[in-house]
Amino acid sequence: MNHRIMVPVSSSRNLFGDVLHIAGFGALLVFCVSPLAAQRIATPAEPEVIARVLLTGDTMPARYIGEQIAVREDPEYPFQHIRDYLLGFDVVTTNLESPVSTRGTDQGQLYPFRAHPRVLERLGAAHIGIVHLANNHIFDYGEVAAIDTLKHLAEANIDVIGAGRTAETAQAPVFRRWPEVTVAFLGFTNLYGAYQPDEATSFYLAPLDLETMTAAVRAVRESADIVIVQLHWGWEYETAARKWQRDTALQLLDAGADIVAGHHPHVIQEFEETERGFVAYSLGNFVFDQNFSPETSRGLVLEIDIYNDATFRVRPREVAFAPGYQPYPVD
Repeated sequence: MNHRIMVPVSSSRNLFGDVLHIAGFGALLVFCVSPLAAQRIATPAEPEVIARVLLTGDTMPARYIGEQIAVREDPEYPFQHIRDYLLGFDVVTTNLESPVSTRGTDQGQLYPFRAHPRVLERLGAAHIGIVHLANNHIFDYGEVAAIDTLKHLAEANIDVIGAGRTAETAQAPVFRRWPEVTVAFLGFTNLYGAYQPDEATSFYLAPLDLETMTAAVRAVRESADIVIVQLHWGWEYETAARKWQRDTALQLLDAGADIVAGHHPHVIQEFEETERGFVAYSLGNFVFDQNFSPETSRGLVLEIDIYNDATFRVRPREVAFAPGYQPYPVD
């Protein structure tokens, strides 16, 4: 299946750069883009929006945020200022930076996280339907808590990318299908925390290994119109990606990915246009108790309008955080 349709279009400018309406196989908005961005825009005649997808960064409903949920007896606390905005999307994804369990043993990480299962009540209600678990905190309380997380998410009807009970399920895509368009989501990491890949028996993370990732992208390309790959990678608080990340992203796009979106640094990093598609190296935080710097006190989300001809429009939007670390969209 070949969905690369490149035709001239116009672009519009906002705080973040050029909004691109891009066909089929490559789409993302470029942060601080060059005029070259306007070369890749698709313009079908009056396409119809059939779905809206939102990609968000790191969500950690533990530590101070978890304490506030417990004290207030309000699982909706983290989403109070953004719930209505999230309800405007058919699918919302986030990187869940914490196991969700009441069990397990602290594995000795510097900052161990563990959230109570009650937080999942509001994730689903806020349209967060896909969570990325391939990260350095999912194993903070060991295998028991990690497996509990999969169980609780399944009970809440929230799908998982990047982790599973087998290596195969960890690397498997999650699909969202509409009558005319299928979107696939994949997740990977090279940041394991307490997780030991060589010792895994009942819980696995999808490795950020180029051969593994490109094989997964090529396989899913056969059955998806749009492929979104999320990566937990990089270095905390660095505001620019490194060369190996750029090289890796390019190879994923060459393999058939449309969008590569990263997280872990807790700050926003740049967007980059390539000949094959677009990359967001880090979306920064979404729900996290890190208002200690200007860079960690804001994040980015990607609004994606999906059209009935497999084209889509991506707009980045900044989110800021209230004193209680609750995100809200910035106009």
